Amino acid sequence: MDTSRGKSRSGGWPLYAALGILALLVAAILLVSVRGNRGHLVYALDDTYIAMAMAKNLSQHGVWGVTQYEFSPSSSSLLWPILLGATYRVLGPNEAAPLVWNLLFAVLLILFCNWRMEGQGVAPLYRFATLLVIVVSTPLATLIFVGLEHTLHALLTVVVADQAAGELARSKTESPRALPLPLLGSIVLLVSARYEGLFLVGLIGMFFAARRRWLSAAAVAAAAALPVLIYGVIARAHGGAFLPNPILLKASPLAGLLFIRQNGLLSEAGLRALAGLLGLRAYEGLLEAPHLLFLLGLALLLYVSRTGRVERRWDPGQVLVALFAGTLLLHIQFARTGWLYRYEAYLVTFGLLTLSLALPEVLAGSPHRTRGHGPAGRIVAVAVLAAFPAIALGFRGVAATVRVTQAMRNIYEQQYQMGLFLRDYYQRATITAHDIGAINYLADLRCIDVWGLANREVFERKLNGSLDRAVISRLSAGSAIAVMYDGYLAPLGGAPPSWIKVGSWTIPHNVVCREDTVSFYAVDPAQADGLAANLRSFGRTMPDDVVQLGRPVARERITAP
Repeated sequence: MDTSRGKSRSGGWPLYAALGILALLVAAILLVSVRGNRGHLVYALDDTYIAMAMAKNLSQHGVWGVTQYEFSPSSSSLLWPILLGATYRVLGPNEAAPLVWNLLFAVLLILFCNWRMEGQGVAPLYRFATLLVIVVSTPLATLIFVGLEHTLHALLTVVVADQAAGELARSKTESPRALPLPLLGSIVLLVSARYEGLFLVGLIGMFFAARRRWLSAAAVAAAAALPVLIYGVIARAHGGAFLPNPILLKASPLAGLLFIRQNGLLSEAGLRALAGLLGLRAYEGLLEAPHLLFLLGLALLLYVSRTGRVERRWDPGQVLVALFAGTLLLHIQFARTGWLYRYEAYLVTFGLLTLSLALPEVLAGSPHRTRGHGPAGRIVAVAVLAAFPAIALGFRGVAATVRVTQAMRNIYEQQYQMGLFLRDYYQRATITAHDIGAINYLADLRCIDVWGLANREVFERKLNGSLDRAVISRLSAGSAIAVMYDGYLAPLGGAPPSWIKVGSWTIPHNVVCREDTVSFYAVDPAQADGLAANLRSFGRTMPDDVVQLGRPVARERITAP
């Protein structure tokens, strides 16, 4: 008993070291950002504020929407606004909640990965190296300040995959029992956190079917379908689509079908869209994300090298590798990568943990092999192969840590200032806008969303390609002002002719906002002078490096102290 306790204490340093490094990264980013943003905690995406606005309205008004006035399917996550809403119900709306929840889930993710490796007897130094790479390259500190559900998604992914691999390792005769409730509950939470969880869960169901465990496959399908069906029924009852608007607007298969419909199947664009639906999208996506390409290649090599006998195909380690490779390919074909490294973050963590559990056996040599290279040769071969993903992941981690503070600065200088401006001068007014997160979290508005996340007609017209400035002009009638990106309006025919452009803000060193410059329009010409005066007054409090142009400032910029 005493000996095992001593070993546990001596083997705990990788966990503490990894947690310490994460804490240092989070503290450094927080310090730099808060000092640079006048003491404000600001997140790196406007999407974060969409979830916060929905949570605020859910907790205070019982409305699932970015405003308190109507239902809007504006979040791609079902669980995250509910979690924040429950927090706001107890503590009131606050900007710290996304940070605290993300920090908690990041810590739990590290704890789980360490526990899983320690349980398999992975050496402490190797555990530390794996945890360090997970912290830096996922990248966890960046995800914490993105402030969305991605750390929760990564945690639930590895938990579900690990539980499912253990269950799949049991044959039908060995395991006549039903699937454990923790696995089914984790599947419900995973799909609720992000719909991309369906990629992994779909593979798990297929694997159970391949093992002829039909009841288990049906239970997995039911658990995955439950949150989708519940949301779909509620959304349809409120006049929305069966799936959230962000998912349908960003879905690559839907975009491909739209291209084919608009350009014809035999056109160049139509043929390229068809090729994308048949696999070209995955190929191009892997070339654009070399870290995923290298992780996939290493996983496939490990899978082949560890399959010594037919019965080993269902070893938990083999199942994990297969689940990772399949999930990655499905994601790269049907979902996005990039955008502050968040979309594929769960794949990086999933892949690194899976490979860390498989590599030791390969390096030591399988007991089923009697021939082959010695341990030294295997170590050299694996080291050479691992160098490629290590380089890609290292660059990713460093770039993410540097970039996130600038992204937080961008959001503070553009969307956050927009929210403060509208709160001060247009509270409870009708506003036409493109970015709807920070403005609706900070202010109480009636919002016409020209991007389509919160407006049904815009959403439908974007899907069928019929959105133009005439539609925007009609929808914006009655708005006090419009806060828009001119680059977004240009392909639609430009701003409606009745709008009067009064001023604009331009931010420097933009890395995350859609455009550097946001423009302010008087939708009603009678509102132009009032808008000019409001912009002029608010300009006195703006950050110094935001460039204001137009009638309100006209060479009379007054900078904040």
